[in-house]
Amino acid sequence: MKRFMRIAIPIFLGLGLALAIIFCYLTFFTGAFSPEKAVMGYLKASMTQDVSGMLKYSSEYQKIVLYGNKDLSNKKLKENLKTAYKGIDNIYADSKITFSIDSITEIEKNSDEYANVLDAYEYMTGKTNISAVTQVVIKVFVDGKQKQKSTVYAVKSGISWYYTDI
Repeated sequence: MKRFMRIAIPIFLGLGLALAIIFCYLTFFTGAFSPEKAVMGYLKASMTQDVSGMLKYSSEYQKIVLYGNKDLSNKKLKENLKTAYKGIDNIYADSKITFSIDSITEIEKNSDEYANVLDAYEYMTGKTNISAVTQVVIKVFVDGKQKQKSTVYAVKSGISWYYTDI
């Protein structure tokens, strides 16, 4: 039994540590693991006025678009968005919001489209920390009825994907 415990305890401690790291990553870090999740997460958050969700899936470009100031911290942007939403009725609060992805197209790095997205991103943010760009065509349904069809971009920065409205 002692031998089993000597082997089992480090294994359980290792698994516990791994689970804690995964939990922290999923809870505290921003972005999504795929372009479609970033787009769906941002759109749903913006429709339901979920400020935390909007910031989680927003690229640096999108954060500047949201409030027009690139020097605003996430905390201040969150406060400003909450204040802006206070007087607005959330028409989608009790609605079922679903999505249908029509297409996902990775933009080639040597293409004009990639260069245009990168230029717009750099112009707005002053940064070029993008490693990939994907175009997502998405349909948004509210209570089973199509509300909109959008063509948007998701950009990859680090290991995460973010929504951007370039």
